[in-house]
Amino acid sequence: MVEDDGDRLESGIRDTARALIDTIDLRADHADVLRALADAAVRVVPHADAGGISRIAEPTVEPARATAAVGVLDRIQADLEEGPCLDAAKTPAGAGAILVGDLANDEARWPEFARRAVALGYRSMLSVQLYVKPGRQRSSLNLYSRRPDAFDDADIRAAGQFALQAAALLRGADEIGGLVRALESRDVIGQAKGILRERSGLTDGQAFQRLVTASQETNMKLVDVAQWLCDESGTTAASPVDHAVAD
Repeated sequence: MVEDDGDRLESGIRDTARALIDTIDLRADHADVLRALADAAVRVVPHADAGGISRIAEPTVEPARATAAVGVLDRIQADLEEGPCLDAAKTPAGAGAILVGDLANDEARWPEFARRAVALGYRSMLSVQLYVKPGRQRSSLNLYSRRPDAFDDADIRAAGQFALQAAALLRGADEIGGLVRALESRDVIGQAKGILRERSGLTDGQAFQRLVTASQETNMKLVDVAQWLCDESGTTAASPVDHAVAD
């Protein structure tokens, strides 16, 4: 039986999904996960020359990690606060992709970004929303081509299907990262409480309340106060805890 374009596309996406599951360690540095996803997207979408992932935590835009060629383009969109990646991230879930056939003829929507992208040698762009995280954080997959009108219906389908898989992995990486940070924060706070118990003869509850009071009075996060105390415990410098609450 002859395999048609649709079958080849589906087969390629399945192979990539298996490769992502086998090769991406969700416990790894978040930047490495994002870079791996961007690289895989370029392999899956037939006419993509380069790609990246942008994350928007309103009101800021953070170009996460991209294939080397287009990191500057994702950064330009973040700096200008205009471009297909922002529009894709902000669209309602499931609204589809934003396709730019020729940036040289599409300056009405994103005039400065389009001019800079063309100057850097890129003419077509395809952006797809990945997912919206509670807390107003949004993500988009951005694919670039050096040729005008490079992306066709097959590219759009491939990008859309890949985005579903990437979103699941990205969500998992976010959740794991949150758990790791929570455990690290708990460990740092525990160390800081131990320092206060030893230094001032406080109970565990009193030491924690000392940290909370210092956090409130210095307008620092609790974990930052705890980290400061741990870092400075071997010096004679006064910590935020000492400034905020006198023994």
